[in-house]
This record gives sequence, C-alpha cells and structure tokens, in this order.
Amino acid sequence: MHPKLNCGIRSLTAVAMASLIAACASGPVATVEDRAIQPETMGQNTAEQAYGGSQGDTATPLEGRRYQIEQAEYYRRLADSSQASTETIDATLSAAEFYIQADDPRRAERSIADLTPAQLTPMQDNRYQVILAYLAYAQMDYDLALDRIYAMFSRMQSRQQATLANEQQPEFSQANTVNQQRVDALLLASFCHQALGEYDLAITNLVERESLLFGAARAETTRYIWQVINSLDVAQRQAVIDSTSNAVVRNRFEQSLQGEVGTSAQQPRQFDQWRRSLPENQADLMESRWGPSAPRNIAILLPLSSRFNKAAQAVRDGIEYQHSLNQSNYRPQINVYDVGDSPWQIMQFYAAAQQSGADLIIGPLGKDYANQLTSSNQAGAAIPTVLLGGDQFLPRHAARLTISPEHQGRLVSERAMASGYVNAAILVPNTTTGTRTADAFTRHWLQNGGKLSKAVSYSPRQFDHSTELKQLFDINQSEFRHRRISDVLGFKPKFAAYRRTDIDFIFMIADNKSGRIVRPQINFFSGATVPVLAPSSIYNGIPDETNNVDLDDTSFPVMPWVLMSNEVSPYAGQLNMLFAMGSDAYQLAANFREMRSNQNLALQGNMGILSIEPNGEVINQPVWAKFRDGMAESEQTLTPINRPQPRPDPGVRYEAEERQQGQRSYNESNWDSRQSRRKIGS
Repeated sequence: MHPKLNCGIRSLTAVAMASLIAACASGPVATVEDRAIQPETMGQNTAEQAYGGSQGDTATPLEGRRYQIEQAEYYRRLADSSQASTETIDATLSAAEFYIQADDPRRAERSIADLTPAQLTPMQDNRYQVILAYLAYAQMDYDLALDRIYAMFSRMQSRQQATLANEQQPEFSQANTVNQQRVDALLLASFCHQALGEYDLAITNLVERESLLFGAARAETTRYIWQVINSLDVAQRQAVIDSTSNAVVRNRFEQSLQGEVGTSAQQPRQFDQWRRSLPENQADLMESRWGPSAPRNIAILLPLSSRFNKAAQAVRDGIEYQHSLNQSNYRPQINVYDVGDSPWQIMQFYAAAQQSGADLIIGPLGKDYANQLTSSNQAGAAIPTVLLGGDQFLPRHAARLTISPEHQGRLVSERAMASGYVNAAILVPNTTTGTRTADAFTRHWLQNGGKLSKAVSYSPRQFDHSTELKQLFDINQSEFRHRRISDVLGFKPKFAAYRRTDIDFIFMIADNKSGRIVRPQINFFSGATVPVLAPSSIYNGIPDETNNVDLDDTSFPVMPWVLMSNEVSPYAGQLNMLFAMGSDAYQLAANFREMRSNQNLALQGNMGILSIEPNGEVINQPVWAKFRDGMAESEQTLTPINRPQPRPDPGVRYEAEERQQGQRSYNESNWDSRQSRRKIGS
C-alpha cells in the first residue's frame, strides 16, 4: 500500500471488508440489499428466527460480530445435518461467508476445507472463489486474490458466451446469482488494487460494480468511490488522470477536483448501511395522554411585548388551541408570562414561575432567551422545561423544540440519502436563513459520504437567474468551448449547450415567492430532468394551484398541520408553523418525563413524529410532499385536524397585564372556520 494512504484507505478497507461476504448468500433476487441462500427454505430469515432477528445497524460492533458468529454456527450445524449434497454445500459456503463477515478468516478457511471445485455447481463455485480470494486478501497476498477474481470473471464470460451460442436462456435465479457474485468480487478486487496502489484499477472495478446496482446499494457504492478518490492528494489524482485509458475513471477523478467530498473517516461503515434490514424508525409511536404523572401547573414564557410579538402570539395561540382540545380529568392550569424584550431578565420570570408552583415550563421562545436561561446558574433547577429555541448544552431536565434553518438542511440531506442520491448541487439565497440552511445541509451531507458538486448563491430580489444556473450546470464552459471552436474554424458550427451530468438533485433553498421564479428556470437549463428538493418554506400553506403550478415536481418536507389546517388555523406560512410548534409543545408537556427518559418513544404531533434524543433535542420528522398540478400532495395519508371543542371553564389564567386582553380560548363561539381565524372582538 502506498505509505501516504496507509491510515486512510487501509482502515476504510478493513471496515468495509468485514461485511463483504455476508452478501454472498445468493438468492433469486436482483438487489443486493435482501439476499438469501439457495434453497429459500434455508435462507437467512430462518437463522434470524432462530437467533432473535437481525441486529442491523442498531447493534454495537461486538453485538454485530456475535450475531455473525451465531449465523455462521447455525449454517455449520445445518450443513452437518443436511442429507442433500447441494444443501450441504450451500450451508457450508454460507457459514464461511458469515465467519468472514465476523472477521474470523481462520474458521472460514476451516469450514470449507473439505470442499473441492469438482463438487460445485457454477454458482457455488463463484461463491467459493470469492471466499478463497478473501482468504488470500486477509493474508495480504493481493496478487493471488486478484488472480482468483479475474479467473472467475473469465469463466463467467465463457459460460455466458456458450449460453448465447447455444441460444439458451439461463434461469432467472442463476443469472442473478452470477450477477451478485460479480458485485462482491468487484468490491474485493478494488480493495486489492488499493492495497497495491493501483487506484485507477480500483476505481474501474468500483465503477463497474456501481453499474450493476440500483437504488440505495448503488448510492453507497458511488459514495465509496468518491471517498477513495478523496483520500488521494491532488498530485496522485492528477497522475491517474494523466495515465488512465478509462474515460469514465478519468471523468470521476476530474470531477473530484471540482466539487467537495466528505472524507472516508466520516463514514467508515457505509457498506453495512445498504444491507440494513430493520425499519429506519425504531421508535414506538404513542398517543399524547394526560394522566396522573402529567404536569398540573404549566408556565408559558413568551416575549409577547417584544419585536417578536407575532411569532410569540402564534406559539401562544397554538398552545391554547391544543389546550382547548384537552377534555381529560388531568387538564392542567396554565399561566402565561410576557417576558418582554430583555433576554437577560428571563431568570426573573423563570423564578416567578417556580414560586407560583409551576411543575413544567414551556419556553422561552427565541435563541437569545433560551441561551440566557441555559447558561444561568439557576438553570440547574430540576423543573421540566421545553425550550423553544437556543443552541447551548441542555441540562437533563430540559428538552428543546425548535424550527430552525439547520433542521431544514438536515431533513433534506436525510431525504436525499434515503433516495439514493450522491451528487448534490445547491442554490442558496444570499440571506442569513439561506446560508444557515445550506451550511447545515452541507455538513450533514458530507459527513454521510455525499458529494457536493456545486453551490451557487443567488439574490431573491432578482427575476433572471440564468447567470447563476449556467454556473450551476457549467454551461458557461460549454459556451466558452463553442466560441473557441468558432474562432478556430472561422464559422459557427451547430451548437447545443452541454450541461454537467454529475448532479443527482438540486437543493433549491427558496420561499414560495422566489421558488416560483427560480423553479421554471431550473427546468429550462436542466431539461426538467433533475430532481429538485426544497425546504418547508417553499409552501406557504395556502392552496394556490394557479401560481404554484410553476413549482410542480418539487419535493419538500412539511408539517402535517400545514397541509390539513386550512379550516382551523388563523395563520399561514411561518406563523402557522409556529402555531403547530406551540400545540406540540403542549402535547410534549403531557408526556415529557416518559419521553425524556426513553428516546424510543415517539409522539404523533402536528409538526410530525416527535421524539426526544438523549441530549434533549426534540427530533421532528415531518411528512414529505410534492407539487402536482399546483397542489401540494402528501406522500402519505394524513389524519384530519381536530376542531376546537366548547368548554365552559377554559382553565387558562393570565398575568394581570394579559387579563385585560380577555381570554383567548378557542371554541365554537369565537372561532370563524370560514375565515380560518378568531372572530373579531374575541
């Protein structure tokens, strides 16, 4: 191995190799993510039932290794008890493959010691050769490993040519099994070439492997390609560009010099992820319930008389709306405190809430207010608190529910990863919110192995973004080449602008107004073929199929409340999202102690599915929607919004200055559903 890469590539290769051969358990499916050995009755599911199911990515390295050993032992016993020779060989090969995944090559070698090539079918021989190649790789005999792999490829090609010559069609399961073994062998070959410092050949094998896959498996291979290339310095990459005869490999190395790629150290277990068998969301969904353990006296701290009064009022209205729906016998008393325009005075109001007997506090709202509270000496007081902002470390009794640009960036990154995208391009408005959203997206995207092909800033005040989009798609370079050719030839040849092809999707950071201007221009320059994702701000919550038709095929995260609340909420856009945040803060209060101590619990809220991480951050998973014919359509069925119910005693008490404004409880007497707002004078 090249000495400069000993740390980066060897560690990445070793970790990735630990899970290589588990995929060798072949079966009648074309995807690599879900495989079982032949015959199906002896598949991996049987072993999982015997040992309690797959550990997936939730297991620690020790637990994962123990599980693989158990799988290997299961197949070894199955081989000993089987009467049919074919089943015995299949189980023996599976045992060796799981031993290798558990990083135990010695037992893998012993398990196949009695096998001979004469006993094996062509498919079994492919599995056997990959195992032998790995054993050679484990002994650092990279040339022997490559000899075995390329000899297997040669036999595959010969059998395929013979089949075509005889005009025979291979069985579906056999054809796919051969394909799967090639997928595994190509990965192992790339490891060997990396160890020998032959990076052009390593990438050649990975590119071929990439072409055989699709979906999440293909994306993980693509990310690995970028990480291997990114581990080389610029001089090494240029050397490959100058020496390789493979145009595809040269193109990948050239692209790596233009974009930004996360380092291999940030995603060392990526090849485990595309074999994930467990659902992504492991949380137990619970209903919000008010019981004996729920708080009985809740204090609400909001800057109602500050420059943030509209936001504070929207949050308060959301809390009161949800409070009006609470018909339980454990309905709490609520006290609302106007904390004014001075964040440094927040502790006075916090202390007043304590003295009034509050057993849970919602707020304060805003970064400065929340940070002032968490950084104060009194923040250690063990009163459960649901903060509505801030970015500082949280004490154990606190949680933080917020709507932030950083959260939007992470949501889009996670969605793009789940969609199998690898190469991202970003259109960023030159605003503070746009920059924060883009920075959070980029950070999460690169940490998880994605590639950032291009980021271009634009002004939301402009109407023509052709200059920015030409930069995004590198069309300027294409036009420049055309001018150079025209100058040389003395005439202008026929010309069609060439755009770059290494963009899987565009993250268009925009609100509804600017998005309707930018999106059609993206369609023009991209040929309407590149997927576009956007933050929640792309939808203002107002159905408008005439104007929003320009946003068709744009996907975005959205609170269920925003899609379902037209007949209930007095707000739209950002204020409506704050309204939903207030209502969910109230629901979190009912289940705060239980959810704060158990991060596996989740709550279906108006913002989405809510759970609390061990560090106190409330994770919100909204639904995803897409514009179709100008209408925002959710990807899943949503529950209708509950209407406010009349209640004689609203159970809401205000401070003296608030009492003058009258009670704001939502009920049938003061709610105008046709206008979607409170009645005048209510």
